[in-house]
Amino acid sequence: MSVQPTFRPSVEALEQRVVPAAIQAYVALGNLYVLGTNNSDFIQVTQSNQQLAVSGTQISVNGSHVNSVNAASIAQVIVYGYNGDDTID
Repeated sequence: MSVQPTFRPSVEALEQRVVPAAIQAYVALGNLYVLGTNNSDFIQVTQSNQQLAVSGTQISVNGSHVNSVNAASIAQVIVYGYNGDDTID
């Protein structure tokens, strides 16, 4: 008499994994670019003590991430809100 195995390996699909989108900021060609998401974002760029900062995110400059950049080195601040009901300040 042979014994039938009771374990049968199977593969189950996992639910979709989504990394939450976040506001991005970077310096290119002397400009500060701020990119929103498809969600309703609050995008705030501030200047204090000759430094520009983007609330809630670091700024990518030549591969490094910093909290602020010297305002004198920035010709323009360019903000793309994309979709969503954004607040841009």
